[in-house]
Amino acid sequence: MKLNKYLMKNKGFTRQNFLKKNLNGFTLIELVITCFVISMGVIGAFTVIQRIVFYTSFSFSRSVAGYLAQEGIEIIRNIRDSNWLDPTSDWDDGINAGPSYYLDYQSQSFPDPDCSGKEYLEILSSGGKEFWQCSSNPSAKFKRKITITKPEADKIEVLVEVEWQEHGEAYKVSSQENLYNWFRLE
Repeated sequence: MKLNKYLMKNKGFTRQNFLKKNLNGFTLIELVITCFVISMGVIGAFTVIQRIVFYTSFSFSRSVAGYLAQEGIEIIRNIRDSNWLDPTSDWDDGINAGPSYYLDYQSQSFPDPDCSGKEYLEILSSGGKEFWQCSSNPSAKFKRKITITKPEADKIEVLVEVEWQEHGEAYKVSSQENLYNWFRLE
């Protein structure tokens, strides 16, 4: 009852008058605020998408670099194991300590004369398979250097560093392993 008396006194507040007042539309300030909020949402979404693309590309490159570093160690291990199978050679034949060198999966000695001066690794297809091979092409993405030290007669320290550029920044993955002459007969 009190509500009806209030509505009767204030004739300006009828349903029709209330609807007419709200049909005026957006003001300029409301429109600017709406455009600002929508543009901030769109810019935020694009920023998130850009970061996702960068981190996906970086993660892929880091994974490849890790595999290439491990492959470098496996190449040296393969040379050592091949020496064990040859009764005329020492366990460390073809594995020379010294400055950093470059190798690919086909290398049979360290340093490899076929990779001399070819500091990059480039993926090439051969017989339907893809392999990383030494290259002098500076547009190739990855560089792998392998450093050998021999601190003891029956120990080889292998350090592999893979470097690459991603969006203008340099990155590096390193892997190190010690190889021993455990096959030695006494």
